[in-house]
Amino acid sequence: MLKLLTTRAFKQIGYPKQVPYKLTFVVTNKCNSHCETCFIWDIYRQDVTKLKDELKTEEFTKILDSMKNDLFWLNITGGEPTMRTDLPDIVKYASDNCKNLGMINFPCNGIVPRIVIDSYTKIIESVRSDIDVYVTLSLDGPKEVHDKVRGTAGNYDSVMACFEGLKKLEEKHKNFHINFQATVSKLNIDSIKGHIDDIYKLADFNIITFAQEAYLFKNKNKSITIVGQDTYKKKLVDAIHYALEKIKVDTPQKVIQKIYLKLAIEFLQTGKLPIACSSSFATVTVDPYGEVTPCPFMGTSVGNLKNYNYNMKQVMYDHEAVKLQNQLRKGKCPECWMNCEAYPSIFDQFLPAMIKYAT
Repeated sequence: MLKLLTTRAFKQIGYPKQVPYKLTFVVTNKCNSHCETCFIWDIYRQDVTKLKDELKTEEFTKILDSMKNDLFWLNITGGEPTMRTDLPDIVKYASDNCKNLGMINFPCNGIVPRIVIDSYTKIIESVRSDIDVYVTLSLDGPKEVHDKVRGTAGNYDSVMACFEGLKKLEEKHKNFHINFQATVSKLNIDSIKGHIDDIYKLADFNIITFAQEAYLFKNKNKSITIVGQDTYKKKLVDAIHYALEKIKVDTPQKVIQKIYLKLAIEFLQTGKLPIACSSSFATVTVDPYGEVTPCPFMGTSVGNLKNYNYNMKQVMYDHEAVKLQNQLRKGKCPECWMNCEAYPSIFDQFLPAMIKYAT
């Protein structure tokens, strides 16, 4: 909270220059899933030559050097992050060199338990004990439903094998946390309530979100979204209310989660953001090739770090980046209500969010 307040104050007066406190690293577009709601896995199938353009380890470390003490929250995603063999090295560098780093989180498809468990074992054994590490296993329904949504036979069983292995790390390391994320779509809406019951029996802090068409997922015009579709809206709103009942408010994280879900209902019903988005102000995203975007879901680049000597401050204080930041602060992006960007927006505008939550 202190980091958020100082970031906001320094941003408003323009000195000293700071970068957003949350960085989303899309470390790779390699993915061993074949999801029906996301098509990142198809990128290199269409053009494998693009793989050579992904950032190298030393390029990631230069970016982290440019953010240094401004960085509090590191979100590492993909593709499937564990498909990068240097993932533990990148994370260790962040831990060793970003003194105010307090949280790192990873989504995980759990397809190859051996690699997943090995990667996160190396990571948790190398990061500082004051950094909370969250691994969120994607699980979208019971076995038959999940495997169909993910396009991968046996994926449900491999996720559960990952959960068992990572649970042992959680028992050993107080700063390691394992949970689930369920993404609600047309493909699983009819089984989602029972699935919510199932995941809350295994973990008490889970993420419920919903499929949307976005730049990150490479699924624009794929007709997978259920946002704004009256056919599914009532079912989705009912599912959100059901999830809200499952959340026991005993930690600050769960408070934010309940606010996020309650405000999601407003977004679904109106198609408008319930509060202004804080992306590019509180958060920033770097894709696997060095392009900087306000968030993972908006495809508007404000510059490529390779052209700025990997210096995030230079990119974020460039004229085009500042102009886009001002537009977003005025609520001019009704693109999505995804937890990746919604949570920081709630932190940034906690009082307005609480008022909407209470009414």
